Amino acid sequence: MALYRHLTPKYINDYGDKAGYMAVAVMNELFLGKPSNPEAGEFLVSNRNRVKSEFLNLKYDENVCLIVSQAIHIYARLAWINGEKEASIIKLHEAVKRLEDAGIYIPGFEQIEPTKFYLSALHFLGETEED
Repeated sequence: MALYRHLTPKYINDYGDKAGYMAVAVMNELFLGKPSNPEAGEFLVSNRNRVKSEFLNLKYDENVCLIVSQAIHIYARLAWINGEKEASIIKLHEAVKRLEDAGIYIPGFEQIEPTKFYLSALHFLGETEED
């Protein structure tokens, strides 16, 4: 949801009333998701190249790169703690590799604790804990 709120305004000028569709399509590309409804599916089919281009442009948004990288670290830590099956860990590794190749994932930065991630996410949204 935070990423949607961050991306949608960026796409208003180029995509108008379809900015939300672009934000969702880019997020699906980012997290290997699938369209959740027929309209989103149609948008993706007719804009596949533009979605890919916007996905690749995420590497220029340092805030997106940071929050996605932090989220992946937290997810990986929780998966390890919860004893996830090897197959899900391998899938996570493949996703990280894909994002790293796209220039979105930031490898090797300081590991973040879940509480600090929460505060970082609030900062990403331009909010404070009191908001």
